[in-house]
Amino acid sequence: MPGQEGCAVNLNQVEFAALSGELLEEGHAVRFRAGGSSMWPFIRDGDVLIVEPLEGGAVRVGDVVLYRTAAGRVMAHRVVIRTTDDGDVALLIRGDGSEGAGDTVVPGDVLGRVTWMERGGGAIRLDRWPRRMLVRLWIGLWPLSLRCWHALSAARRAVLSLLNPDRRPQ
Repeated sequence: MPGQEGCAVNLNQVEFAALSGELLEEGHAVRFRAGGSSMWPFIRDGDVLIVEPLEGGAVRVGDVVLYRTAAGRVMAHRVVIRTTDDGDVALLIRGDGSEGAGDTVVPGDVLGRVTWMERGGGAIRLDRWPRRMLVRLWIGLWPLSLRCWHALSAARRAVLSLLNPDRRPQ
């Protein structure tokens, strides 16, 4: 799947929502460049994500999914809670780097599952162990995990600036 050639097209949010939904429904994978920091630290701004159709498989806690929001936008965020009430399934979906409550969606709003991520010329499979175990730990400790990550990142930047004062902060 990663590295496959295809055509590159720049689309606005509405066009991307329509085209990606149509392609995934027809059984095709979709590849796009992630924008923003809501999935940080696991997915970064500029990473390339590959979304595959669900093909009848149930969405699991820990999966990163491409879904349609109530406002009609398309987002790629992580399933953090899956509940069933009288046979009705609801998914709580939130960005790894988000401090908000997230979105509650029904499985019908999920367009596909993000299975691969490309970064720095390499490809990373997102739905394999040990990455799934790390993600489950992140979800279980949220929001503490998010606050600890911010603190560790700030400490890393401080140490790097002390060791190399001429280097610009990242």
